[in-house]
Amino acid sequence: MQHCVYLIDSDTAIQEMLGRILNGAGWQYEGYDSFSQFYRHHPQLNDLSGCLLFDVHYPGDNALLPLAAWRARGLTLPVVIISRHASIRLCRQAFRGGAFDFLLKPLDPALVLEAVAGALAYHRQGVEQRQKHRDLRHKLARLTPREQQVLAQIMRGQASKEIARTLILSPRTVEAHRASIFDKLEVNSVAKLLTRYAAIYLRSPGVQDVI
Repeated sequence: MQHCVYLIDSDTAIQEMLGRILNGAGWQYEGYDSFSQFYRHHPQLNDLSGCLLFDVHYPGDNALLPLAAWRARGLTLPVVIISRHASIRLCRQAFRGGAFDFLLKPLDPALVLEAVAGALAYHRQGVEQRQKHRDLRHKLARLTPREQQVLAQIMRGQASKEIARTLILSPRTVEAHRASIFDKLEVNSVAKLLTRYAAIYLRSPGVQDVI
């Protein structure tokens, strides 16, 4: 997927300057005069890849409101805020709203490149992490209901004999389920199972009903 830097700023001079800087660095770039113009071009926010820069002083009561609304609609892009001035209150609002970085006008080209490079790297890592989690959830979904029960006990630290007593199974049956779980989840030890799956497993739907 091609990464793109999206800029929202009503100042055409800023758009032209950033366009030259970003294109010169080899990044794809799109400039927009307003939030509404940007949204008309990209109504599916979760399909975007890259990063977003916008002027926090765009006319309106609170220019950070679109950021909160877009997050709710699935925006995963890291956001770099541009401002004519900085205050502790504004910075806190920006970072609480999920901003990745905060740049002051007049813009320093070197700082712009540094912020954008960091934001793009952060986005790539996020995409890779979300793909990894999807893969792990897919593997967990392959387990049978009984294997899910055995897995829940393994996650709680029980040994095979304890699991057998808890689930009223023979130790041999538990070992068979355990081997199947390890095979489906592509691990060869409890340590690897916990390292790879504990966090994503505990967030999976229905887990509380199992454990």
